[in-house]
Amino acid sequence: MAGAGAGEGGTVLVGVRGYDSGHREKEGGSTATSRTSNGRPIEMTFWNEAPPALSHFSAHGSDLPPAAHGDLLLAPKVIAAAYGLLLLRVPVNPVPGGKSLFRQDDYFVYHHHQPARLDLLPRPCQQYCLRDDDFAIVSICGDKQQYVVAALEMINLPSQFALHRYKSSSGGGDGDEIAGNWTCEEVFVEEAVRDRVCPIPDSAERPVYHITTKTIALGGAKGTVGWVDLWRGILLCDLLDEMSPPKLRDMPLPWPAKGNWTRYLSDSESFYRDITVSQHKDFIKYAEMEITMPRVVTKTIISSGDRTMPADDPPDSFLEWVRRSREPQPQPTTRQRSSVRRPGQWRLTTWTMPIPVTSWEDWRPDCTANLHDFHVVDNTAHHGLLDKLIVETNFRQYEKGVAYET
Repeated sequence: MAGAGAGEGGTVLVGVRGYDSGHREKEGGSTATSRTSNGRPIEMTFWNEAPPALSHFSAHGSDLPPAAHGDLLLAPKVIAAAYGLLLLRVPVNPVPGGKSLFRQDDYFVYHHHQPARLDLLPRPCQQYCLRDDDFAIVSICGDKQQYVVAALEMINLPSQFALHRYKSSSGGGDGDEIAGNWTCEEVFVEEAVRDRVCPIPDSAERPVYHITTKTIALGGAKGTVGWVDLWRGILLCDLLDEMSPPKLRDMPLPWPAKGNWTRYLSDSESFYRDITVSQHKDFIKYAEMEITMPRVVTKTIISSGDRTMPADDPPDSFLEWVRRSREPQPQPTTRQRSSVRRPGQWRLTTWTMPIPVTSWEDWRPDCTANLHDFHVVDNTAHHGLLDKLIVETNFRQYEKGVAYET
Protein backbone atom coordinates (compact mmCIF):
# COMPACT_ATOMS: atom_id res chain seq x y z
CA MET A 1 0.00 0.00 0.00
CA ALA A 2 1.54 3.28 -1.05
CA GLY A 3 1.32 5.84 1.69
CA ALA A 4 0.87 9.53 1.12
CA GLY A 5 4.04 10.80 -0.38
CA ALA A 6 5.13 7.28 -1.30
CA GLY A 7 5.04 6.05 -4.83
CA GLU A 8 3.79 2.73 -6.16
CA GLY A 9 6.33 0.04 -5.41
CA GLY A 10 7.32 1.32 -1.98
CA THR A 11 7.13 -0.30 1.44
CA VAL A 12 4.67 0.90 4.06
CA LEU A 13 3.46 0.04 7.54
CA VAL A 14 -0.14 -0.79 8.32
CA GLY A 15 -1.59 -1.19 11.80
CA VAL A 16 -2.60 -4.80 12.32
CA ARG A 17 -5.82 -4.04 14.25
CA GLY A 18 -8.87 -2.57 12.59
CA TYR A 19 -10.91 0.34 13.92
CA ASP A 20 -14.64 0.87 14.01
CA SER A 21 -15.40 3.00 10.97
CA GLY A 22 -17.36 5.36 13.18
CA HIS A 23 -14.15 6.35 14.94
CA ARG A 24 -12.36 7.69 11.85
CA GLU A 25 -13.27 10.01 9.01
CA LYS A 26 -13.78 8.25 5.67
CA GLU A 27 -12.39 11.05 3.50
CA GLY A 28 -9.17 10.09 1.75
CA GLY A 29 -9.58 6.37 2.32
CA SER A 30 -9.78 3.51 -0.16
CA THR A 31 -12.91 1.40 0.33
CA ALA A 32 -13.78 -2.11 -0.83
CA THR A 33 -16.91 -4.14 -0.11
CA SER A 34 -17.80 -7.81 0.06
CA ARG A 35 -20.07 -10.15 2.00
CA THR A 36 -19.43 -12.24 5.08
CA SER A 37 -19.95 -16.00 5.12
CA ASN A 38 -23.46 -15.24 6.44
CA GLY A 39 -24.23 -13.24 3.30
CA ARG A 40 -24.27 -9.83 4.98
CA PRO A 41 -22.42 -6.80 3.59
CA ILE A 42 -19.01 -5.83 4.96
CA GLU A 43 -16.99 -2.73 4.12
CA MET A 44 -13.30 -2.05 4.70
CA THR A 45 -11.56 1.28 4.28
CA PHE A 46 -7.81 1.89 4.34
CA TRP A 47 -6.13 5.22 5.02
CA ASN A 48 -2.63 5.62 3.60
CA GLU A 49 0.13 7.31 5.57
CA ALA A 50 3.73 7.97 4.60
CA PRO A 51 6.17 5.80 6.61
CA PRO A 52 7.14 5.69 9.40
CA ALA A 53 3.55 6.60 10.31
CA LEU A 54 1.10 3.69 10.39
CA SER A 55 -1.56 3.29 7.75
CA HIS A 56 -4.89 2.26 9.28
CA PHE A 57 -8.04 0.44 8.29
CA SER A 58 -11.59 0.20 9.53
CA ALA A 59 -14.25 -2.45 9.09
CA HIS A 60 -18.00 -2.04 9.20
CA GLY A 61 -20.79 -4.60 8.93
CA SER A 62 -23.80 -5.92 10.78
CA ASP A 63 -22.05 -9.27 11.40
CA LEU A 64 -19.16 -7.69 13.26
CA PRO A 65 -19.49 -7.96 17.06
CA PRO A 66 -20.10 -4.67 18.90
CA ALA A 67 -17.37 -5.69 21.34
CA ALA A 68 -14.87 -5.23 18.53
CA HIS A 69 -15.04 -1.52 19.26
CA GLY A 70 -12.97 -2.02 22.41
CA ASP A 71 -11.91 -5.67 22.61
CA LEU A 72 -8.71 -6.43 20.72
CA LEU A 73 -9.56 -10.14 20.52
CA LEU A 74 -12.66 -9.29 18.50
CA ALA A 75 -11.16 -6.63 16.24
CA PRO A 76 -10.41 -7.41 12.58
CA LYS A 77 -6.71 -8.14 12.17
CA VAL A 78 -4.13 -8.18 9.38
CA ILE A 79 -2.39 -11.56 9.72
CA ALA A 80 -0.24 -11.58 6.56
CA ALA A 81 0.76 -9.14 3.83
CA ALA A 82 2.75 -9.10 0.59
CA TYR A 83 2.75 -7.39 -2.81
CA GLY A 84 -0.19 -5.09 -2.16
CA LEU A 85 -2.27 -7.96 -0.74
CA LEU A 86 -3.50 -8.06 2.86
CA LEU A 87 -4.87 -11.20 4.49
CA LEU A 88 -7.35 -10.33 7.24
CA ARG A 89 -9.10 -12.37 9.90
CA VAL A 90 -12.51 -10.96 10.85
CA PRO A 91 -14.54 -12.40 13.78
CA VAL A 92 -18.19 -12.49 12.76
CA ASN A 93 -20.06 -14.67 15.28
CA PRO A 94 -18.33 -14.54 18.66
CA VAL A 95 -19.49 -16.90 21.37
CA PRO A 96 -21.04 -15.40 24.53
CA GLY A 97 -18.35 -14.10 26.82
CA GLY A 98 -16.40 -12.24 24.17
CA LYS A 99 -13.91 -14.93 23.13
CA SER A 100 -13.00 -15.17 19.46
CA LEU A 101 -12.78 -18.72 18.13
CA PHE A 102 -11.19 -19.41 14.77
CA ARG A 103 -14.09 -21.50 13.49
CA GLN A 104 -16.22 -18.36 13.72
CA ASP A 105 -13.81 -16.16 11.79
CA ASP A 106 -14.00 -15.09 8.16
CA TYR A 107 -10.85 -14.60 6.10
CA PHE A 108 -10.58 -11.86 3.50
CA VAL A 109 -7.93 -10.72 1.04
CA TYR A 110 -7.83 -6.97 0.46
CA HIS A 111 -6.30 -5.82 -2.86
CA HIS A 112 -4.75 -2.42 -2.46
CA HIS A 113 -4.18 -1.86 -6.17
CA GLN A 114 -6.96 0.20 -7.70
CA PRO A 115 -9.74 -0.52 -7.94
CA ALA A 116 -9.62 -1.84 -4.38
CA ARG A 117 -11.16 -5.28 -3.94
CA LEU A 118 -12.14 -7.44 -0.97
CA ASP A 119 -12.28 -11.22 -1.49
CA LEU A 120 -13.99 -13.57 0.95
CA LEU A 121 -12.10 -16.85 1.25
CA PRO A 122 -13.60 -20.22 2.14
CA ARG A 123 -12.87 -21.11 5.74
CA PRO A 124 -10.00 -23.51 6.42
CA CYS A 125 -10.96 -26.96 7.69
CA GLN A 126 -12.43 -26.59 11.17
CA GLN A 127 -10.70 -29.66 12.57
CA TYR A 128 -7.36 -27.85 12.56
CA CYS A 129 -6.24 -25.21 15.03
CA LEU A 130 -4.51 -22.53 12.99
CA ARG A 131 -3.00 -19.47 14.65
CA ASP A 132 -2.65 -16.04 13.07
CA ASP A 133 1.13 -16.47 12.93
CA ASP A 134 0.76 -19.64 10.83
CA PHE A 135 -0.61 -17.81 7.75
CA ALA A 136 1.24 -16.41 4.75
CA ILE A 137 0.22 -14.93 1.39
CA VAL A 138 2.18 -14.72 -1.86
CA SER A 139 1.24 -13.49 -5.34
CA ILE A 140 1.38 -15.88 -8.29
CA CYS A 141 4.30 -15.05 -10.59
CA GLY A 142 4.02 -11.32 -9.92
CA ASP A 143 0.31 -11.20 -10.80
CA LYS A 144 -1.12 -8.81 -8.23
CA GLN A 145 -4.62 -10.23 -8.71
CA GLN A 146 -3.82 -13.93 -8.19
CA TYR A 147 -2.37 -15.33 -5.00
CA VAL A 148 -1.82 -18.33 -2.74
CA VAL A 149 -2.72 -18.29 0.95
CA ALA A 150 -0.99 -20.92 3.08
CA ALA A 151 -0.80 -21.99 6.71
CA LEU A 152 1.72 -24.38 8.26
CA GLU A 153 0.77 -26.42 11.32
CA MET A 154 2.91 -28.85 13.30
CA ILE A 155 1.09 -32.18 13.66
CA ASN A 156 3.79 -34.51 14.95
CA LEU A 157 7.15 -34.03 16.60
CA PRO A 158 9.77 -33.37 15.55
CA SER A 159 9.41 -32.50 11.85
CA GLN A 160 5.98 -33.45 10.46
CA PHE A 161 3.62 -30.64 9.47
CA ALA A 162 0.31 -30.03 7.73
CA LEU A 163 0.44 -27.51 4.88
CA HIS A 164 -2.91 -25.83 4.17
CA ARG A 165 -3.11 -24.01 0.81
CA TYR A 166 -5.70 -21.95 -0.98
CA LYS A 167 -5.07 -20.81 -4.56
CA SER A 168 -7.23 -18.02 -5.97
CA SER A 169 -9.00 -18.46 -9.29
CA SER A 170 -9.26 -16.01 -12.16
CA GLY A 171 -12.93 -15.39 -11.35
CA GLY A 172 -14.76 -14.51 -8.17
CA GLY A 173 -14.27 -11.52 -5.96
CA ASP A 174 -16.30 -8.36 -6.27
CA GLY A 175 -18.37 -9.20 -3.22
CA ASP A 176 -18.72 -12.96 -3.70
CA GLU A 177 -16.81 -15.83 -2.18
CA ILE A 178 -14.08 -17.04 -4.52
CA ALA A 179 -14.54 -20.51 -5.98
CA GLY A 180 -12.32 -23.31 -4.76
CA ASN A 181 -11.35 -25.01 -1.53
CA TRP A 182 -8.44 -25.37 0.79
CA THR A 183 -6.14 -28.33 0.32
CA CYS A 184 -4.17 -30.01 3.10
CA GLU A 185 -1.04 -32.14 2.70
CA GLU A 186 1.36 -33.70 5.16
CA VAL A 187 4.83 -32.29 4.61
CA PHE A 188 8.19 -33.13 6.13
CA VAL A 189 11.45 -31.32 6.76
CA GLU A 190 14.07 -32.61 4.31
CA GLU A 191 16.93 -32.32 6.79
CA ALA A 192 16.62 -31.08 10.37
CA VAL A 193 19.69 -28.83 10.35
CA ARG A 194 18.93 -26.71 13.41
CA ASP A 195 19.42 -29.44 16.00
CA ARG A 196 22.91 -30.05 14.63
CA VAL A 197 24.18 -26.48 14.28
CA CYS A 198 22.35 -24.88 17.21
CA PRO A 199 21.44 -27.47 19.87
CA ILE A 200 18.83 -26.85 22.54
CA PRO A 201 20.38 -26.22 25.99
CA ASP A 202 19.09 -28.09 29.02
CA SER A 203 17.93 -24.77 30.48
CA ALA A 204 15.38 -24.22 27.68
CA GLU A 205 11.79 -23.85 28.84
CA ARG A 206 10.49 -24.45 25.30
CA PRO A 207 12.44 -27.42 23.90
CA VAL A 208 10.25 -27.63 20.79
CA TYR A 209 11.42 -28.06 17.20
CA HIS A 210 9.41 -25.17 15.76
CA ILE A 211 6.74 -22.65 16.76
CA THR A 212 6.07 -20.04 14.09
CA THR A 213 6.51 -16.44 15.24
CA LYS A 214 5.97 -14.77 11.86
CA THR A 215 6.08 -15.47 8.13
CA ILE A 216 8.21 -13.89 5.42
CA ALA A 217 7.53 -13.91 1.67
CA LEU A 218 10.68 -14.42 -0.40
CA GLY A 219 8.65 -14.68 -3.61
CA GLY A 220 10.26 -15.64 -6.91
CA ALA A 221 9.00 -17.99 -9.60
CA LYS A 222 8.37 -20.72 -7.02
CA GLY A 223 6.54 -18.48 -4.55
CA THR A 224 8.89 -19.20 -1.66
CA VAL A 225 7.61 -18.50 1.84
CA GLY A 226 9.40 -18.85 5.17
CA TRP A 227 7.74 -19.76 8.47
CA VAL A 228 10.01 -18.25 11.11
CA ASP A 229 10.61 -19.41 14.66
CA LEU A 230 12.64 -16.43 15.90
CA TRP A 231 14.54 -18.61 18.37
CA ARG A 232 15.24 -21.59 16.14
CA GLY A 233 15.07 -20.86 12.41
CA ILE A 234 13.13 -20.69 9.15
CA LEU A 235 11.15 -23.43 7.41
CA LEU A 236 11.16 -22.60 3.69
CA CYS A 237 8.58 -23.92 1.23
CA ASP A 238 8.02 -23.30 -2.48
CA LEU A 239 4.25 -22.83 -2.63
CA LEU A 240 4.08 -22.69 -6.44
CA ASP A 241 6.32 -25.70 -7.07
CA GLU A 242 4.66 -28.58 -8.90
CA MET A 243 6.25 -31.13 -6.55
CA SER A 244 3.65 -32.94 -4.45
CA PRO A 245 3.89 -33.03 -1.56
CA PRO A 246 6.22 -30.04 -1.27
CA LYS A 247 9.27 -30.24 0.96
CA LEU A 248 10.25 -28.03 3.88
CA ARG A 249 13.84 -26.78 3.99
CA ASP A 250 15.34 -25.98 7.38
CA MET A 251 17.43 -22.82 7.69
CA PRO A 252 18.62 -22.13 11.26
CA LEU A 253 19.17 -18.57 12.41
CA PRO A 254 22.65 -17.48 13.58
CA TRP A 255 23.78 -18.59 17.03
CA PRO A 256 22.26 -16.54 19.85
CA ALA A 257 24.24 -13.49 20.89
CA LYS A 258 26.14 -13.94 24.14
CA GLY A 259 23.80 -11.73 26.13
CA ASN A 260 20.86 -13.96 25.16
CA TRP A 261 22.28 -17.40 25.90
CA THR A 262 20.32 -17.80 29.13
CA ARG A 263 17.17 -16.39 27.46
CA TYR A 264 17.34 -18.76 24.49
CA LEU A 265 14.06 -20.70 24.17
CA SER A 266 12.93 -19.31 27.53
CA ASP A 267 12.03 -15.63 27.18
CA SER A 268 9.79 -14.08 24.51
CA GLU A 269 11.80 -14.12 21.29
CA SER A 270 10.04 -11.10 19.78
CA PHE A 271 11.62 -8.82 22.40
CA TYR A 272 15.11 -9.69 21.18
CA ARG A 273 14.91 -10.82 17.55
CA ASP A 274 13.26 -9.90 14.27
CA ILE A 275 13.63 -10.75 10.61
CA THR A 276 12.50 -9.30 7.28
CA VAL A 277 13.09 -9.55 3.53
CA SER A 278 14.61 -6.66 1.56
CA GLN A 279 12.35 -4.68 -0.75
CA HIS A 280 14.06 -6.10 -3.85
CA LYS A 281 13.84 -9.67 -2.52
CA ASP A 282 17.60 -10.18 -2.81
CA PHE A 283 18.46 -10.83 0.83
CA ILE A 284 17.04 -11.62 4.27
CA LYS A 285 17.97 -9.33 7.16
CA TYR A 286 17.98 -10.65 10.72
CA ALA A 287 18.47 -8.51 13.83
CA GLU A 288 19.16 -9.44 17.45
CA MET A 289 19.14 -7.17 20.48
CA GLU A 290 21.05 -7.92 23.69
CA ILE A 291 19.70 -6.01 26.69
CA THR A 292 21.61 -6.12 29.96
CA MET A 293 20.05 -4.55 33.03
CA PRO A 294 22.24 -2.87 35.69
CA ARG A 295 23.34 -5.55 38.13
CA VAL A 296 25.82 -6.63 40.77
CA VAL A 297 27.99 -9.50 39.56
CA THR A 298 29.50 -11.86 42.12
CA LYS A 299 32.62 -13.63 40.93
CA THR A 300 33.32 -16.99 42.56
CA ILE A 301 36.63 -18.87 42.59
CA ILE A 302 36.27 -22.60 43.20
CA SER A 303 39.14 -24.71 44.51
CA SER A 304 38.58 -28.44 44.09
CA GLY A 305 41.56 -30.61 44.85
CA ASP A 306 44.51 -29.37 42.84
CA ARG A 307 42.31 -27.47 40.35
CA THR A 308 41.38 -23.82 40.81
CA MET A 309 39.02 -22.16 38.33
CA PRO A 310 36.61 -19.22 38.10
CA ALA A 311 33.13 -20.66 38.63
CA ASP A 312 31.45 -18.10 36.41
CA ASP A 313 34.13 -17.61 33.77
CA PRO A 314 31.96 -17.36 30.63
CA PRO A 315 32.69 -19.60 27.63
CA ASP A 316 33.67 -18.09 24.29
CA SER A 317 30.93 -19.60 22.12
CA PHE A 318 27.31 -20.69 22.34
CA LEU A 319 28.22 -24.31 21.60
CA GLU A 320 30.81 -24.28 24.38
CA TRP A 321 28.24 -22.80 26.76
CA VAL A 322 25.75 -25.58 25.90
CA ARG A 323 28.46 -28.22 26.36
CA ARG A 324 29.49 -26.88 29.77
CA SER A 325 25.88 -26.68 30.92
CA ARG A 326 25.53 -30.42 30.34
CA GLU A 327 28.66 -31.37 32.26
CA PRO A 328 28.54 -32.40 35.93
CA GLN A 329 29.82 -29.60 38.12
CA PRO A 330 32.80 -30.31 40.46
CA GLN A 331 32.16 -30.44 44.17
CA PRO A 332 33.89 -27.35 45.60
CA THR A 333 36.10 -27.46 48.64
CA THR A 334 36.82 -23.74 48.87
CA ARG A 335 34.95 -20.67 47.58
CA GLN A 336 36.20 -17.12 47.31
CA ARG A 337 33.78 -14.39 46.28
CA SER A 338 34.11 -10.83 45.03
CA SER A 339 31.38 -8.48 43.82
CA VAL A 340 31.41 -5.73 41.21
CA ARG A 341 28.61 -3.46 39.97
CA ARG A 342 28.08 -3.36 36.21
CA PRO A 343 25.95 -0.76 34.41
CA GLY A 344 23.15 -1.65 32.04
CA GLN A 345 23.79 -1.70 28.31
CA TRP A 346 22.43 -2.89 25.00
CA ARG A 347 23.91 -4.16 21.76
CA LEU A 348 22.26 -4.64 18.35
CA THR A 349 23.67 -7.00 15.72
CA THR A 350 22.32 -7.55 12.21
CA TRP A 351 23.01 -10.37 9.76
CA THR A 352 22.17 -10.91 6.08
CA MET A 353 21.43 -14.01 4.02
CA PRO A 354 21.40 -13.86 0.18
CA ILE A 355 18.31 -15.01 -1.72
CA PRO A 356 17.96 -17.72 -2.99
CA VAL A 357 18.74 -19.32 0.35
CA THR A 358 21.15 -22.25 0.11
CA SER A 359 23.29 -22.79 3.23
CA TRP A 360 23.35 -21.81 6.90
CA GLU A 361 26.99 -20.84 6.40
CA ASP A 362 25.85 -17.99 4.12
CA TRP A 363 24.75 -15.89 7.10
CA ARG A 364 27.03 -12.83 7.17
CA PRO A 365 27.43 -10.26 9.98
CA ASP A 366 26.14 -6.93 8.71
CA CYS A 367 26.59 -4.26 11.39
CA THR A 368 26.74 -3.78 15.14
CA ALA A 369 25.58 -0.90 17.33
CA ASN A 370 26.24 -0.47 21.05
CA LEU A 371 24.82 1.85 23.67
CA HIS A 372 28.21 3.54 23.93
CA ASP A 373 28.08 4.42 20.21
CA PHE A 374 25.35 6.98 20.90
CA HIS A 375 25.41 10.23 22.80
CA VAL A 376 22.47 10.47 25.18
CA VAL A 377 21.56 13.90 26.53
CA ASP A 378 21.54 13.89 30.33
CA ASN A 379 17.99 15.10 30.85
CA THR A 380 15.83 13.53 33.55
CA ALA A 381 12.69 14.61 31.68
CA HIS A 382 13.45 11.92 29.10
CA HIS A 383 12.65 9.26 31.68
CA GLY A 384 9.07 10.50 31.71
CA LEU A 385 8.85 10.04 27.94
CA LEU A 386 10.11 6.48 28.30
CA ASP A 387 7.53 5.71 31.00
CA LYS A 388 4.81 7.11 28.74
CA LEU A 389 6.00 4.89 25.89
CA ILE A 390 5.89 1.79 28.09
CA VAL A 391 2.34 2.55 29.25
CA GLU A 392 1.12 3.17 25.70
CA THR A 393 2.77 -0.04 24.52
CA ASN A 394 0.87 -2.03 27.13
CA PHE A 395 -2.53 -0.48 26.49
CA ARG A 396 -2.40 0.21 22.74
CA GLN A 397 -1.13 -3.01 21.25
CA TYR A 398 -3.35 -2.52 18.24
CA GLU A 399 -0.86 0.12 17.06
CA LYS A 400 1.60 -2.59 16.05
CA GLY A 401 2.27 -2.55 12.34
CA VAL A 402 3.22 -4.95 9.58
CA ALA A 403 5.43 -3.88 6.66
CA TYR A 404 4.74 -4.95 3.11
CA GLU A 405 5.46 -3.95 -0.48
CA THR A 406 3.03 -2.30 -2.86
